[in-house]
Amino acid sequence: MNPANQICRGQPRNQRQIFDSSAIALNDHSLRNQSAVRRCILRTFAVNIRLQKRKRVLWRRLIKENDIIHRLDRLKHGCAFVLRQDGAERSFVKLNRSISIEADHQKIAQLPRHREARHVTGMQKIEAAVGPDDRLPGLARGVANCQKSGPFHSFCSRFPSTHENEVPCGEWPTQVEPVLSPHVPVERVSMRTVRIGNGCGFWGDSPDAPLRLVQTGQLDYLTLEYLAELTMSILALQKQKDPKLGYATDFVKVLTELAPELERQPDLKIVTNAGGMNPIECARRIQEIVPGMRIAVVSGDDLLPRLDELLATGHTLNHLDTGEPLSMIRDRVVSANAYLGSAPIASALADGARIVITGRVADACLVVGPLIHEFGWQSDELLSAATVAGHLIECGAQATGGLWIHADRSTNLENIGYPIAVVSESGEFLITKPEGTGGVVNCETISEQLLYEVGDPARYITPDVVADFTSLQLNQAGKDTVRVTDCRGKPATDSYKVSVAYRDGYTAAGTLVLAGPHAREHAQHSGEIILARLKQCGCEFEHSLIEVIGEGEEVMLRLAVRDARRANVERFTRELAPLVTSGYAGTTGYTTGRAAVREVFAYWPTLISKSALEAKVEHLV
Repeated sequence: MNPANQICRGQPRNQRQIFDSSAIALNDHSLRNQSAVRRCILRTFAVNIRLQKRKRVLWRRLIKENDIIHRLDRLKHGCAFVLRQDGAERSFVKLNRSISIEADHQKIAQLPRHREARHVTGMQKIEAAVGPDDRLPGLARGVANCQKSGPFHSFCSRFPSTHENEVPCGEWPTQVEPVLSPHVPVERVSMRTVRIGNGCGFWGDSPDAPLRLVQTGQLDYLTLEYLAELTMSILALQKQKDPKLGYATDFVKVLTELAPELERQPDLKIVTNAGGMNPIECARRIQEIVPGMRIAVVSGDDLLPRLDELLATGHTLNHLDTGEPLSMIRDRVVSANAYLGSAPIASALADGARIVITGRVADACLVVGPLIHEFGWQSDELLSAATVAGHLIECGAQATGGLWIHADRSTNLENIGYPIAVVSESGEFLITKPEGTGGVVNCETISEQLLYEVGDPARYITPDVVADFTSLQLNQAGKDTVRVTDCRGKPATDSYKVSVAYRDGYTAAGTLVLAGPHAREHAQHSGEIILARLKQCGCEFEHSLIEVIGEGEEVMLRLAVRDARRANVERFTRELAPLVTSGYAGTTGYTTGRAAVREVFAYWPTLISKSALEAKVEHLV
């Protein structure tokens, strides 16, 4: 079906696959000869009728990215403006955030100031931009008919004319002088982009990174990724001790520092999984810091309260590696959380949330959710692109030079910048960092992060899509900027991954330093001496490990044990210090005190049907 006809028949806006303006390569001749251009512009105005709330974002982004020296016009469905680029003045008609057409500078200046003409139809603005119908051969006549009587006209007619100088809706504006001569080429068609920066890669990451990233990154979204498998078990124990805990408390301090920036940047949004095991209490604490700000809570991932019910109804939750049923360790389970997908995050943003706090979601979903909200993405390829973008920035500075194999002093890691994904509607995106920060973004750093925590690169399974990393193309697009293209994906599976943590005994580890000749041999034997003395008193361990770290005449002995019996592990902690007087000469390093006994939490990966649970979105205002 003809794209213009589809629009004329009132196709809803969320069917974005109807016509992709990025697919048209405009040149000197296409402006006059390709009716697709006109249909594309018509569609963008139809879309903009429903996107008036986003106009403020357009102008803020223009102010950030360009030196606007004269704002000539601002219409309901488009605007004209002059930019200074490369020292020269250039005029544009801005049709929406997706299309900018370079215009004749003198004729733009002749446009009437349309503060009064705010109800002029979208077609009139098209005429003002590209000229009347007879100047563009090949224009489908159905477009004109649609403008006068079809659903596009019905949209415009909702805005009554209130000024005597306005042109009535639906009439062809023959009296409006064209702004863009047919002989002026279209300069560019720029896709709309969204800037998402990640300021935290784990609970314990740099406390200063989020604020610095927000201040320098020109972000639309800030993500903060706090959770790991071990983190969830720690948070579960905290919640057991205090029902108001169980979330990443570092987020409270971070948000306190970010609160002034949220006021200064009203379009900035934050998406984080800091909620951990208790997202609602986390949100209530944040509400105290930013009262009146709309906060959304995503929950439904916590399966622990329903675990017995799930097991009783046939969800065996078998271990992914061994196949053993969860019932074997049910009495020792501390936490059980499903990795939810991006849909509830997108829903929360669509409902107007400035801050979205989740429990356990797949790491990349902190990025995928905002992109679904912004672009309406549904195809596997686009969801795969969003997933790759999220995966590349989820570990923070690991994508900008942290742990890079070729890092040296010149990498300036002391001032390392955190990553930003600049994502286009087309699915292509850039990975970069704030200008002037340390670190580096190149194909090596991005490749290293791409393969981090990946099993099969051709099947990176997430709740939203199965991404294929083998099709990706990485290209250096500039200093500290890598372009990522050719993302492919397959439909998501019908199950969620579940992370279960369970108690698995106790552990302790201690160290000693040995110096002098034969230090390495003496250290190895010292570890054996300690284990032998413990065996003599009846303490043997399920697991033990002797490590000698270093070379030469000074080394460190590290000795660790693990056992289900806490008493045995506690006895071990009292056996290291005696070697200072009953071991080899040169034994020292005992001044830090006895080693601490810690509980061990083991990891049980499993799957559960998506039909067995439902995500929940709540709002706090």
